[in-house]
Amino acid sequence: MKYWIFFVLILLTLYKCSKRSDIVEIFIVKSENLSSLEELDPQNVILDSLIISSNDIIAYDKLSFTFELTESSAMRLRKMESEMKPFCIIKNGEKVLAGWFWPCTSSLGMNGFVSFNLNCSGKNKLVIGYGLESKDYPNKNDPRKKITVANKN
Repeated sequence: MKYWIFFVLILLTLYKCSKRSDIVEIFIVKSENLSSLEELDPQNVILDSLIISSNDIIAYDKLSFTFELTESSAMRLRKMESEMKPFCIIKNGEKVLAGWFWPCTSSLGMNGFVSFNLNCSGKNKLVIGYGLESKDYPNKNDPRKKITVANKN
């Protein structure tokens, strides 16, 4: 009987550990009829092409909302003309967050999620920020907090 309890505890632990990491992917979104000055509803965007797979993500910092990317995926993003293109973050097949790749030289503000071109920072880190902060948002329902990635460092 003692062995069964021990066995069940091990299974529960393994199950919880396996649920900590989500399959997170980032897609470019079709941009027809989208305004870059409005917040995007992830449920209403149409996915176009995968640009970051789960294998490209080394880690995700839930406090700074920063993805650490592999060197090859960061180089791919730097070469891509990503500025002013919409993106969508998918977690386990569900659209979680949609935003815009925003030019780092832009003084134009917008509502919604943004990520600046990696050429601005020179690092392999993709930060998901919020354009114009307000007292109403981001709040406790911030979709960036729903993302979990197993640290591969």
